[in-house]
Amino acid sequence: MKQLPYFLKALAFLIFISCINTENKLNEDIASITGTYFQPTKITFRGFINSEYEFTRQIYYSDCFFYTSSYIYNHDLARLSLLLALASASAVESDAYWGANGLNPEDTFGRDANLRNALQNLGFTNYTPNNYNISLNNSESKVAFSIAERKLFIGGKVHTLLAVVIRGRKYGAQWANNFYVGNNGKYHEGFYRASLDVLSGINSFIANNAIKKPVKIWITGFSRGGAVANLTAAALNTKFDPHNIFAYVFAAPNNIIFNDDADRSLHNNIFNIIHPSDIIHIFPLRQWNFSRYGVNLFFPAGNNIPPELTERVNQIYRELVGEDYPFIMFPDTLEIVEWLLNELAPSTEIWVNRWQNILKAYAKLRFNRIEVQTDDTYISWEAGNITDRFIHVFGAENLSSFHELIPLIMQENNFDNNILAHINVFLSIARMNNMNILEMFRFIRRVTTAMNFIRASLSVYIDTGHINAIIAAHFPEVYYAWMFALDSQDMNSKTL
Repeated sequence: MKQLPYFLKALAFLIFISCINTENKLNEDIASITGTYFQPTKITFRGFINSEYEFTRQIYYSDCFFYTSSYIYNHDLARLSLLLALASASAVESDAYWGANGLNPEDTFGRDANLRNALQNLGFTNYTPNNYNISLNNSESKVAFSIAERKLFIGGKVHTLLAVVIRGRKYGAQWANNFYVGNNGKYHEGFYRASLDVLSGINSFIANNAIKKPVKIWITGFSRGGAVANLTAAALNTKFDPHNIFAYVFAAPNNIIFNDDADRSLHNNIFNIIHPSDIIHIFPLRQWNFSRYGVNLFFPAGNNIPPELTERVNQIYRELVGEDYPFIMFPDTLEIVEWLLNELAPSTEIWVNRWQNILKAYAKLRFNRIEVQTDDTYISWEAGNITDRFIHVFGAENLSSFHELIPLIMQENNFDNNILAHINVFLSIARMNNMNILEMFRFIRRVTTAMNFIRASLSVYIDTGHINAIIAAHFPEVYYAWMFALDSQDMNSKTL
């Protein structure tokens, strides 16, 4: 390798010193620094409260983020990671191509537009999308992700920084694999399979671009993308210098079963940032021995929140969404929900045998926008005439049996009138699981009995507003407000 000219070595040294002096705090003083090492950029991401709206926010990037060990938490890097993770969601304009399949990875139909623009604006090159060309009706154990590179000058040497950003929102029928826990005794099957695909993509990127060591890898994801990023980062820790693996994970479900404590400290460069009332982070359940790699960093909760912090969160949320922050944290409520889930499935074996395939099938249909032809009429998977749907699933010859079952369904004490609103979904789930009509009836009874059990239990223990709060705690807008209101010392850490 050619030696760097002396003036470049001197420049790298001065930049390194400036990183130390600023202690990586990108405040108003740093905002005055210009050039490639401290630079402002705008990142656009899709909302959840109004999923048809996209927000654009300015944030600062610095090469200095990557000059120190990845085991040192950097709140500014965490904020930037969150925005990239949110930018990975399929862009609003791409919804018109929901079911489209691209012939090659570059045929993304604009799904990755916000992430592509963000990484390119940050000075990353060789942007490479993966799986963004796959239809959102596809429910395989995959995730969409993108990789890009940027050169860093550290200690007189050229380092390659890879940014790996994994989509965790607006990914369509891949939702089904969130329920694919499996019963292997080691990991969440759906997340693990997706992480293998990401690892393969990283290896291909390094080979295709002839990237030489030293290499640093920055990886992030939100929700499903966070769970996959967590597993991927843990694998990278065993293949590269872990001090060069920078992993910031948000709202991630559990994904791994630890059988011993041998290598846990190796993965303390993985920072899992969690809203304590976020229902997603408790599944798969700890009662099934599931956890996640790395250090959990929780937003403050309960009586630990000072009024001035609450006001900062509200102000940032209001500036983003246009209304006051309406949600209160209820960790006790989450514990009750966790108990209820464990009552329905006390083990992974029961989950797999009783609920996994049903919920996978439901998710496939819930997020699938395929239209199905019945005679000369097209109906969507989410709507349409119930009779037409039944004929499509079971055939016209069984229609009389179905009409006989519907009154029985409605007369059962365990059912309510809302069941008919979901009958199309139940019919399709029955078909996908090769049920006959009687088996479908039993299936509906099992599901609605469980729903009524949960509803009755919640009415005793939990106010409806509390349930809305733990659902809302997973919203990207909520994570954004907390991350930009907090400083690093405000986070409550728990090393697993």
